[in-house]
Amino acid sequence: LPPGSYDLLLANLPYTDSEQLTQQLPPEEGLFQPGVALWAGADSLGLIRRLIDQAPSGLLMALEHAPHHSPVMRELLCRARTLRDARGAERVTVGSAP
Repeated sequence: LPPGSYDLLLANLPYTDSEQLTQQLPPEEGLFQPGVALWAGADSLGLIRRLIDQAPSGLLMALEHAPHHSPVMRELLCRARTLRDARGAERVTVGSAP
């Protein structure tokens, strides 16, 4: 993160992993977005963990992630709760940076 004062941080970083690679992605994800925007590599939460580590303690964050990441996301953030998307899947976790 660049130095500065923040009230809220919203992010949709790449988080698609090998577990999702074996599933069929919706067309809007696979056809219209470049791979660099989707594939996170071996540690699918690596970029998200790095962002959380860089965030000032107590900063309110809303982070998009894969539904199967929900339990880990609630552990990474303080006072976290996960919201569902229009399809009913757990998709965004809101909480504070530790």
